[in-house]
Amino acid sequence: MWFELMIALAGVFAFTTSNALRYRMMLSYAKEKISVLGAMMVHHTVKFAIVFTPLKVGVMAKPFATKAVSGIPVRKSSPMILFEQVFELGWQALLLPFLLIYMGSGELFGSITMLVLLLAVAAAAFVAGCLKRGSLVSFVISLAKRFPERIKNYGRKSGLGRDGIRDMIEDSSGYFRDWRLIARILPFTVFQLLLWPYSLQMTAASMSIPLPYGIAFIAGWASVAIGRLSGLPGGFVATELSMAGVLVFFGVDAMAAAGLSVLFRIVTLVPFIIIGIPSSIAIGAMSFRKKKS
Repeated sequence: MWFELMIALAGVFAFTTSNALRYRMMLSYAKEKISVLGAMMVHHTVKFAIVFTPLKVGVMAKPFATKAVSGIPVRKSSPMILFEQVFELGWQALLLPFLLIYMGSGELFGSITMLVLLLAVAAAAFVAGCLKRGSLVSFVISLAKRFPERIKNYGRKSGLGRDGIRDMIEDSSGYFRDWRLIARILPFTVFQLLLWPYSLQMTAASMSIPLPYGIAFIAGWASVAIGRLSGLPGGFVATELSMAGVLVFFGVDAMAAAGLSVLFRIVTLVPFIIIGIPSSIAIGAMSFRKKKS
C-alpha cells in the first residue's frame, strides 16, 4: 500500500516540477531569467492560491510573485503567463470530447468522422478565440474591474492599466503563432499527459483497486478538464464527482471510486502544501522587504 502511494506522490511531485521548469523555460524564451528554485516557489505558491479562489483567479498573483522572486517586471511576465493559461485550458478542452466519445462509443476510433469533426470545431474555436484579441481584451478588462480598488491601483502601478492589458494581450497572442515556442512546450505537455494517469493508477493500487492505465487516463484527464471548466476553487467537488462517475462507468465499485477520488485529491494537494505554504510566506516576506527598501 505505502509503496504504491509513495510512487503516486513522486509522480505528482514530478508533474508539478515539470510545470515549474516549463515556466522557467518560457520566461527564458522571452529573455527573462528566473532560477529553478524561484520557478518552483512561484508555481507552488500560485497553485496553493488557486485552491482557494474560483475561476483560477489565484493565477493573477503569478506575475507579482515572479517579480518578488526574480525582479522580472509584471509587464514582462504577464503576456507569457496569459499564454500559458490559455494554452493549458485549450488542450484540456480539446481532449475532453475525445474522452467522452470514447466512453460513449466503447472504442476510440469507432466514430472517426465525429471525432474529426469535433476536433476541427474545437480547434477552430480555440484558435479563433486566441487570435481574436478584441474579445480577450474586453474579457480581461471586465474581469479586472471586479477586483478591489487596492489591487487595481497596484496593477496600474505595475503597468497593467487598460492600455497595459491591451499591450499584454497583443504580446500574448503572438506566442500562439510562434511554433518554436510551442515545440518547446510540447515535450512538457506530453510528459504531463502521460504521468498524471500513472499517479492515479498507483493511488488506486495503494487501495488494492486494479485500475488499467487507459481507464486511469480517461478518469484522470476528464475530471481535470471538468473541474477546470467548472470554475470552482481548485475544481473541488466537480473533479471528484466526475472522476468517481467515470470510474463507476467502467465498473469500479461506487464506494471504492469515491474513496479513490478523495485520496487522489489529497495526494495531489501534498506538493502545494509542503512547498506552497513556505513559498507563499517567503515570497510575502520578499515583497514586504522590497516595498520597505
